[in-house]
Amino acid sequence: MGIFWGCGDSLPCSAHPLCPQWFESNKIHVAALVVGECSETPSHWSSSRSLEQWLKEQNIPGLQGVDTRALTKRIREKGTLLGKLVPDGTPEGKISFEDPNKQHLVREVSLKTPRVFNPGGSPRVTALDCGLKNNQIRCLCQRGAAVTVVPWDHPLDLFPSLTDFDGLFISNGPGDPQLCQDTVSSLRRLLDLPQPKPVFGICLGHQLLALALGARTYKMKYGNRGHNQPCVHEDTRRCFITAQNHGFAVEPGTLPPAGVCGVTGGLCLWGGVSLSRLCPCVALCKLDATRPRKVLILGSGGLSIGQAGEFDYSGSQAIKALKEENIQTVLINPNIATVQTSKGLADKVYFLPITPEYVTQVSTPGCGRVCFGDMGWQS
Repeated sequence: MGIFWGCGDSLPCSAHPLCPQWFESNKIHVAALVVGECSETPSHWSSSRSLEQWLKEQNIPGLQGVDTRALTKRIREKGTLLGKLVPDGTPEGKISFEDPNKQHLVREVSLKTPRVFNPGGSPRVTALDCGLKNNQIRCLCQRGAAVTVVPWDHPLDLFPSLTDFDGLFISNGPGDPQLCQDTVSSLRRLLDLPQPKPVFGICLGHQLLALALGARTYKMKYGNRGHNQPCVHEDTRRCFITAQNHGFAVEPGTLPPAGVCGVTGGLCLWGGVSLSRLCPCVALCKLDATRPRKVLILGSGGLSIGQAGEFDYSGSQAIKALKEENIQTVLINPNIATVQTSKGLADKVYFLPITPEYVTQVSTPGCGRVCFGDMGWQS
């Protein structure tokens, strides 16, 4: 892993001044960072300092020159492992391992007092902060909602809290959901009310919601880390490619059969309030599930042979999967040095820049609205 972007300034968002524009949190939450190479000359357009400078400012140790590929292979063989950084000259036994699975990480990262964003907006959404990302606040506010962010253990079912919101959003967060029993109990009481409020849970939030519904969770051997994680939409059975980072999951067989919609990988109970513009799952339930016969793929890959192979891999695998389903593939990729542009793989290949003008020209009858974009394209 080569870190070359650098770090920008924590500027306020123009639309919502309380929410920083470029940051998902007010500080770095990792205990340490290990990379293969850390560039001393960051090149991102918004960069104002290097990654090393940012880590030093927040007193976070970093280590470079590590064969992260070999480390990844070891994790693949053994599963998620505990680790520690030991300074030179320090006896290894003097620094003990810290097991985050035994720490109440949600309590550590959650805010302590409620904060309101976009007051006067509608509908009113209460966001339970279990490790909330700032962009979740931005997205809700951009759709007109008034967002009240509350601590992880905020009482949701007691007056006047119950009358303060039209819908509840339970955020993502770190650690074992079983440690958040206060939240689970509060959610269970909320769902048992004669007229329960609409609820949406994402990542850890959906795990907490599942526990409140009587389901069970478990720790995954590896976890889902990174892009290209498939999720199936329950109503249409469509598969969506998502970005995920979690080590716990819900046992599907323990979920109650009724009252759940949305995607496998996130529980959605929005309902009873006009929230479809806030919750993509609600809108997705209305999609036409007609099977496409032809798909347009926006390809990607390294700028030279051997570079950024994982982007090329995602595109070539998408083409293979579509061919197995007897769906024709039309590929646009400006780079000839990729596997996905190999002769005989896609049904038709255009070596053109990926711009709106060229994509519009290439889009052929039969593709309809079906278009794939490879994760991390560089065009």
